[in-house]
Amino acid sequence: MFYGSGFEGQLGEWLTYGISALAILVCLGVIARALLVPSDVRRVCCCGGCGYAMGDRIPEQCPECGGRIAKVGVSTPAMAVRLRGGLGWALLAWSVICGSLAQVGWGYVQQAAWAAAMSPGMMGGSGPTQHSWQTKFAPNRFSSGARSNTQPTDDLNFRIDGSLSWVSDGGTVESGTVTLTLQRNGEAKQATMSLDLAERTFELNDASDAVVRKGGAADIDETLLKLWFEKADIDTSGPSFARVIADSKRLLSGSFDDPEGVQSGFSGFGMTDELGALRSQGGSSSSGPVGGMGGMPVPEYWTVRTQLVGGILGLVYITGAVLIWWRHRRLLA
Repeated sequence: MFYGSGFEGQLGEWLTYGISALAILVCLGVIARALLVPSDVRRVCCCGGCGYAMGDRIPEQCPECGGRIAKVGVSTPAMAVRLRGGLGWALLAWSVICGSLAQVGWGYVQQAAWAAAMSPGMMGGSGPTQHSWQTKFAPNRFSSGARSNTQPTDDLNFRIDGSLSWVSDGGTVESGTVTLTLQRNGEAKQATMSLDLAERTFELNDASDAVVRKGGAADIDETLLKLWFEKADIDTSGPSFARVIADSKRLLSGSFDDPEGVQSGFSGFGMTDELGALRSQGGSSSSGPVGGMGGMPVPEYWTVRTQLVGGILGLVYITGAVLIWWRHRRLLA
């Protein structure tokens, strides 16, 4: 379980540990009461009132407390064992203990796997790395320049929903896909540009998902970009669209050559306030070893450690349950 940082996170973590430790102590007490009984109870019958050992011959009155046996009764060894705690309660307590140990083991697996994923050998570019970036590109509709007013430019009221996923090794893009969906804000009509980074090809689809044009990275030009905007029913004749077209070309071409550069280049840091300049509106990004999601450890490492800890805890649980059953049967024999 993960908590926030600071005092609240530490308090929650220690509270969880404290509750788990208390539960384990209570369960150990239940098991001990069910399996460990006084030696005299295991040997002979006792007075039900005071526990005095009477042997095989039962008198009418207890020599110790004077109670009449017909009233206080006799405690036999088997009865005493059952009164101290049944087999079911002992097995339930053992299950709780093993469940707590499993939680600790799961925490160990997570920490070990994360440590491996974040180690220099895993994250330092020595192997393929999976990247993903979900964002929204929007043109700058305002400008603080002297030649521009402070009102939004209505013809720039559109966005490009971007989904970038790629695999790199040593800084070289090996494969991946990029989906850029162009749409005017508040309207359903759209046009989608899909890129295959491994094949270095693109496909332009209209709102009905019909293919409008296909080609390679070298075919990305101003004509293609204007066609993309046209299929989304966006007029590119405005004066600010020269910058929009230039940035759109840079976005597509950069996605083929350097997706990481696209992510940093469109994040808004040090960008001009020129009308029409595209920039990322935030979103989410992640990276990690191939086979992981969002920096999660590779499945092989995760699976092996999980199976190891699970196997050990399973063996411990079964062995303990068998020993508890055997011990309880011996007490009742």
